[in-house]
Amino acid sequence: MKDIEIRIRPVRGGEFTGLEVEPENASPAWLFVLHGYGGCKEEMLPLSIFLAGKGISVLAADLPGHGESGGLFDYESAMRCLTYWQERRRNNFVAAIGHSIGGRLVLSLDFSWNVVISPPLSASFAGGKKEMIRILRPRRVREATPFAGLIETLNRLGEDLSTDPDKKGLLLFGQYDLPEVKKTAEAAPPDNYTVKEIKDSDHHDILTSRETWGVIWSWLAGQVVHG
Repeated sequence: MKDIEIRIRPVRGGEFTGLEVEPENASPAWLFVLHGYGGCKEEMLPLSIFLAGKGISVLAADLPGHGESGGLFDYESAMRCLTYWQERRRNNFVAAIGHSIGGRLVLSLDFSWNVVISPPLSASFAGGKKEMIRILRPRRVREATPFAGLIETLNRLGEDLSTDPDKKGLLLFGQYDLPEVKKTAEAAPPDNYTVKEIKDSDHHDILTSRETWGVIWSWLAGQVVHG
C-alpha cells in the first residue's frame, strides 16, 4: 500500500468550527461530514481520515452547541451552520455524510448523494430517561434545556424521507441501534436508499466499524467517484 500524506487543518468561521482533512493530490471534490447529537467533529475523524486516504478531501464540522462551536443547538442555528459551510466551499461538495441527527440534517441539503448513519426521524425515543441520557449524551450539548434542540430539530425536519428520483442515499444502522433508527431503516424508500445493517454495532460504535467504512467507500466510489 502506498503511503499518502494527509493534512488536518482546523477551520473557523465566526461561531462555526470544523476540520479539513485533505490528502495530497486530492481531487477538487469534497465530502461534508457531520456528527450526531452529543458528539463533535473529532468523533468523525477516523472515518474522515479513512476517506481522505482514498484520495478525497473531507470537511468535518461541529454543530452549534457542540465541540468547539459557539451558540446553542436548535433548529435555526443548525440551519445557519449548514448554510455557512455550503457557502464556504460553494460547489466543491459532492456528497454528505451524517451520523444520528447529523444524518437527518444532511438529508435537508441539496446534494444528490448522502450517506446517513443511524438517523432517527421521530423525536419520540423509547426507553427510560437514564437510558436516553446515557445513549444520547445531552450533557455534552449546549442548548436551552436537555434534549430541547434535538426534539425541535427533528420536529421541524419532519418524518418523511425524500422520494426525489435525483437523490440517492446509503442508510446504515447498527444491529443494536435505537428502535427509532431501525424504524427509519424500515421506512426508507427502496428506490432512493440502499439500506445496510452493520453487525455487532450500536448507535455510536458503528462509526468506528471497519465494515461501516468499507460499505461507505464502496457506495461512494460507485455512485460519486467513479459513477
